[in-house]
Amino acid sequence: MFKSLLLTQLRAVFYTMFAAKSTAKKKTTKSIGKKILIGIFAVYVIACMFFFFGIVTAQLCKPLIEAGLNTEYFVLIGLMSFLLMFIGSVFLTEKQLYEANDNELLLSMPVPSSHIILARMISILIINIMYGFMTLIPAGFMYFYETKSFNIITLFFMIIGGLLLAVLSLTISAVGGFLLAAFMSNLKRKKLFSTVFMLTFFFTVMGFYMNLQKLLSRLVLEGAALSDALRKVFPPLYYYGKSIANNDILSLVILVLVSVVPAVLIIIGMSRSFVKIATKKKGSAGKYIYKEKRLTSISPRKALFIKEAKRFFSSVNYLMNAGLGSIIILVFAAALAVKGTGIVTSIAQYITNGNVTELPFEINSFLPVVIGGILAFCTSTNITTSSALSLEGKSFPLLKSMPLSFIDIVAPKILFNIAWGFVPIVVVSVVALIRLRITFTSALLILLTGLICQSFNAVWGMLCNVFFHKFDWINEVTVIKQSAASILGILGSMGIFMAFAGGLAAVVTAMGAMGGKDADISLIMEILLPLVIIFFTVLTAICTVLLLTVGKKKFNLITA
Repeated sequence: MFKSLLLTQLRAVFYTMFAAKSTAKKKTTKSIGKKILIGIFAVYVIACMFFFFGIVTAQLCKPLIEAGLNTEYFVLIGLMSFLLMFIGSVFLTEKQLYEANDNELLLSMPVPSSHIILARMISILIINIMYGFMTLIPAGFMYFYETKSFNIITLFFMIIGGLLLAVLSLTISAVGGFLLAAFMSNLKRKKLFSTVFMLTFFFTVMGFYMNLQKLLSRLVLEGAALSDALRKVFPPLYYYGKSIANNDILSLVILVLVSVVPAVLIIIGMSRSFVKIATKKKGSAGKYIYKEKRLTSISPRKALFIKEAKRFFSSVNYLMNAGLGSIIILVFAAALAVKGTGIVTSIAQYITNGNVTELPFEINSFLPVVIGGILAFCTSTNITTSSALSLEGKSFPLLKSMPLSFIDIVAPKILFNIAWGFVPIVVVSVVALIRLRITFTSALLILLTGLICQSFNAVWGMLCNVFFHKFDWINEVTVIKQSAASILGILGSMGIFMAFAGGLAAVVTAMGAMGGKDADISLIMEILLPLVIIFFTVLTAICTVLLLTVGKKKFNLITA
């Protein structure tokens, strides 16, 4: 029974990420072209992750190894890996264990609670291992590269230590998910609490990451003292770093004990409380007083728009994974209002690793381009449409059976996505106009850049969701975070923006390196935002045409 349950759970994770239900009336095998496309996409995602963490570990490795702080290097790498796994699994654990759609079905069968808990935790553990090794593989490569030697024993310690970190992260995530579920089951406004908690946690982690360079400098200067502090604050990470750096078997044994033993105890404890929390009626924490209201009739598109908004704001996972860009833009607007041009300079210093003076232009002289670029990038994390259609789930056949056209169904979802990004973009444009005293034309270009990029992302996300839909999901988190449509929507948008921005930056940098005139570089900088607007307008038009032609045909063939 346990084996069947585990295989079912793993298949659900795999098919949510890579498979789509056949839209044909008869079952057909996937075409070779589609398999190749999925393979290329998977390689692209993995390459992006390795590239990003490769850059981060490269910045950490050389100065720490040269300073003889090998243990501290692996402690920091372990911390990065642990945080990545924890962030990716804490709310997933709470949703998978206690709010999955098949809880009642499984509990009605002769399946022990321990089997349900263990099967779901193993599936989350596998996802944790995938997240963790995205960090650990580049870190190990950089370590062997900088030390100019390869040690099979050190590699063994890295692998075992990485697996144990995944178990430790799962244990703490399970405790957090358990406490979260137990607390929120007695909370009337649990959705508001989830949103505030997740936002606080996210910006705390972001604050730590933004100050990573300062932490690195402090590590080099005060390595021994901080190493002792890390051992007191979070001993498992210290033993993880020490076991790899010194090939210390005793530290590895201690890491095994502090990782595996709590995991076993947690599984036993959660098995005993699973039925009580999982079956507790939602919304039973408070009394609701009925208030008579007058019914009004509205158009179908408006009704679906309101429905989309309610669904979005009722799910913290949906908001955090598909609408985080607007929150980041609002935070950026607040920082812009308080610090003025200083925040832009700080961001430029972070991106260029402190080499702002090497750029062929002054940052403060080209604020509209910098602000417009920040807005364009942030909107790539604002794609609710890549999950909106799949989230209809079992109710999709009902929606499709209504006297609604294809446009009636997809337009409200696209418009909501655009509306969600509209207000923060307007706020940034107004703050830039008033606080930075830029011209009205520049503020208007910033506004248009943000809006057209947001519009492109909304249409692009819907196009991805139509082709990579998934209605037979068990938990909404798998659709929002792990589905092919959501991953392709965000990474595809980021990839297009980075390729376009990288090309423009290469042209400007090349002109500066060849001794281009300041007037020529200034002219290029002045037309950058119009070029961005034109480029993404064309892409939006292309995606719209594809959605209304090929996408519509695909939509009509969907049978949920």
